[in-house]
Amino acid sequence: CSNATGSAERKRNALQIAASAYSSLPAAGLKADSITYTSMIHAMLNLIEKSTEEKVNGIAGIFRRCCDEGVLNQRILNLMATAMTEDELRSIAGVHSTDEPFKISSLPAEWSRNSSSLRTTDVE
Repeated sequence: CSNATGSAERKRNALQIAASAYSSLPAAGLKADSITYTSMIHAMLNLIEKSTEEKVNGIAGIFRRCCDEGVLNQRILNLMATAMTEDELRSIAGVHSTDEPFKISSLPAEWSRNSSSLRTTDVE
């Protein structure tokens, strides 16, 4: 789904399939994990036209749900960093200080409470 190529309509359909699968998890008694969130962000990065407000807002929504579930990890931040500026990342995460580099260790620990990944690696 996330690697669909071709027309804008085909990409839009692929994104709808991914979003539908993601949305149906609770009804199936399943919870999203870091792989689910990585996949959804990857789908948005590849299937929504570059540099659009829709892309940033969609990724921000997925990021917030990921943090609520406590499964944020460095891989998710690195993936987000491929498509956003550091300022956009800071804005989405609610970290506005630019006194030090943006790192997962500077984010609330509860956002990664259910993640097995280390919290000390910088965003690349």
